[in-house]
Amino acid sequence: MQFTLEPFLNAVSGSRDGIEAGCGFGIRYLHEVARPVDLFFEASAAPMFYSIDTAEQGKAGFNFLDQIGAGLQYRFASDKAIFGGYRWRHISHAGIADRSNDGINSNAIVVGISWLY
Repeated sequence: MQFTLEPFLNAVSGSRDGIEAGCGFGIRYLHEVARPVDLFFEASAAPMFYSIDTAEQGKAGFNFLDQIGAGLQYRFASDKAIFGGYRWRHISHAGIADRSNDGINSNAIVVGISWLY
């Protein structure tokens, strides 16, 4: 089991371009497939800023990003690993802002490095 802290700054492109930025806090369950490869399942939540006005969220501003996913992690050193996987993402302000809150759902492929301690 791992606890995750994942700061992010992502480009958003489409009919309007912008950014999303925040920091996710989560948990990752690992199941050894073949040393040093693990299958993982994860879930996280992140306070975030979304810079684009949307029909679903109204004006740009504060939101939350909830994610669940799965993937593989390869430990290449005692304190480092690379990972790749799939995440289902949901952006919403949880009703705490006075604007529309229909939510934005998306899919993502992720690749990263983990520093383990």
